[in-house]
Amino acid sequence: MDNDTPKKRASIKDVLSSPSQVNEIKEEGPKEVVKERVIVQYRDKPRGYLNGCGCGCRSLGCGLFLIILLIVAGFVYIFAEKPAFIWSTVVSYLNAEERAPEYEEENLESLQQNINSQVNTIGNVQIVLTENQVTTLVRNKVTQLKDVTVKLEDETVKFYWHLDDSLPSKPLLGIIKLSYNQEGKLILSEVGTGKVKLPNALNGLVTHTVYSALNLTGDANNLSETFIKGIFQSENLSIKSINFEEGTVKIEANITVNLFEQ
Repeated sequence: MDNDTPKKRASIKDVLSSPSQVNEIKEEGPKEVVKERVIVQYRDKPRGYLNGCGCGCRSLGCGLFLIILLIVAGFVYIFAEKPAFIWSTVVSYLNAEERAPEYEEENLESLQQNINSQVNTIGNVQIVLTENQVTTLVRNKVTQLKDVTVKLEDETVKFYWHLDDSLPSKPLLGIIKLSYNQEGKLILSEVGTGKVKLPNALNGLVTHTVYSALNLTGDANNLSETFIKGIFQSENLSIKSINFEEGTVKIEANITVNLFEQ
């Protein structure tokens, strides 16, 4: 056949009927089927404080959180609304066994005349004041503390005031205590309530605030003299000694002129 004559393409029927092609197909046989294993991993839900509540934590954590939330809400309600049947118990706990001394109101002018009567000479004198008299003088000077009263003990001065008087017959008391240290100086030793005291390490941080509330603006290193001079509001005396005793304070001083004259 002439090379220039195009070859006739074999038909599908000819290919399938060809013995050689059939043998090749038979020899191939069925193809191998490869099975693949698919592993599906499921992640646990995030664990948190609200798991089990639709928020990603278990039901136990949710329950504890709700309990804490209710406790906090209860405290907020008690301190905001102060229901008498609960607040009375809270006040009793915070006050512990502390009781402010009874105070009988005195006329300031009459008290000053009474003190001046003890000073019958110019020079060295002794002045004795009771708790009630000291409270009257302090109330005239200290205005930042509500219903302040003073309790005098051996080498100690306590100031009581009303932090809260929602229950008039049972006020919540704040307490400031001044006492002598080993060096013989009167210093701030306690601030708080009968049950809850400010840690001693923090007393130094609040000293200035406390002295300001008590209107003690003199020498902090000689607080007893500053306190006595402060309640007299006078520069006409020079303090020699101060003795705080149970219920009274004894002052040895040098008087230059009438004690309450400026």
